[in-house]
Amino acid sequence: MPGSTPDYGFPYPTGTDRVMDGDNAIEALARAVEDVFGGIIAIEKPATATLTLTNGPVEVPGTRYDVTTTVPEIWIVAGVWDFLTSTAAAVGNSNLGTLYWDAVTQPGQAVVDIAHVNRTAVSTFAVLAAAPGAHSLLQRAQKTTTGGAATCGHPHTRMTVLRIPVGSIALLDALRAGGGESPAMTPHAPDSEPAI
Repeated sequence: MPGSTPDYGFPYPTGTDRVMDGDNAIEALARAVEDVFGGIIAIEKPATATLTLTNGPVEVPGTRYDVTTTVPEIWIVAGVWDFLTSTAAAVGNSNLGTLYWDAVTQPGQAVVDIAHVNRTAVSTFAVLAAAPGAHSLLQRAQKTTTGGAATCGHPHTRMTVLRIPVGSIALLDALRAGGGESPAMTPHAPDSEPAI
């Protein structure tokens, strides 16, 4: 009869298991690990068209990410906006980029204050707790005045989402707590050399 680990119940063969059943034992272990740790997903949503900015937030084409999650997840989101201010009338303006998640503008925004005609890329980040259910995430952009011409360009404008199931985080914490951490995972003060 196979044994199982105490914390996560990962199955493993014992001395009394038959060798010919090894493929089943390895498959059971692989599926158990995948259930806990294999659900990390990385998504990239590049803009699909250049957006002409208005004095109010507008969705950046191509960046919408609609998904239904089945387990609690932590999302790490990075948004990059490539702003081009092409007329002097827009000088004194600010171009803003925001992350819009489940119909709520997230704290923090990518802001560029326009001092002259220029092109500037700015970014912002968010960490979101996603409960099981339907979610919608997208980038929005705007300028703060009605004068001048400014765009949010593609293909440099994009949003990257790293979805991490909460079970994966618990597994990493357990590995660290159990002393099985690698040197790269050992915390150290920013002023010191990494522990090896």
